Formats: sequence, C-alpha cells, structure tokens
Amino acid sequence: MPLSRKSKVVLARNEVDYLIPTEFDDILNIYIRVSMIGTTSFIFQGVIKNHETKKSVAENLAVHVWLHKDGGRPRKLPRDFIAGVEKFEGVTIPRKM
Repeated sequence: MPLSRKSKVVLARNEVDYLIPTEFDDILNIYIRVSMIGTTSFIFQGVIKNHETKKSVAENLAVHVWLHKDGGRPRKLPRDFIAGVEKFEGVTIPRKM
C-alpha cells in the first residue's frame, strides 16, 4: 500500500521504557503492532525480548500522524491504510476516542 504523494507520515511521540540491561551479543526479538487508530494518527506498540530468556528488555509506544504533504496539517487516515493494517493484524484495531 504505497503512501500517497499528497501526504506524509511523521513520528509525533516516541517513548521507550528500558526494563533490564542487555549485553552486546544478546539476540533480541522485536515485536511491534498497531494498537490504536485515531482520525489522523495511529499508535505502534512494541516490545523487545531477550531471545534466550524470553524476558522483556524494553517497551515502546510511538504515535504517528498522517499529514498533508504541503503545509503539514493533519489529514484523515485513508480507509485503505486502515483496512490494510487490520488485514495484516488479523483483528479490528481499537479506535482512539
């Protein structure tokens, strides 16, 4: 699903909570999903886990905003984007109130 030339997506907020230390040669598994969809934004939530111990080492929340390419005003999320995310995730994504 290509991004329209009339819009762009920007990272508006990013939080990372580091839970436990890791070593340079640790193998880490990264899991991410779209957890909420708003009118002009969507939220990614992620977790990083140590491959061997299965313990969570970090958690992430990132808010992305869909903008008009010219002027940078927020733009309503395209329906095909929402449909594509829900198809990929296999569930209906909660809507932001």
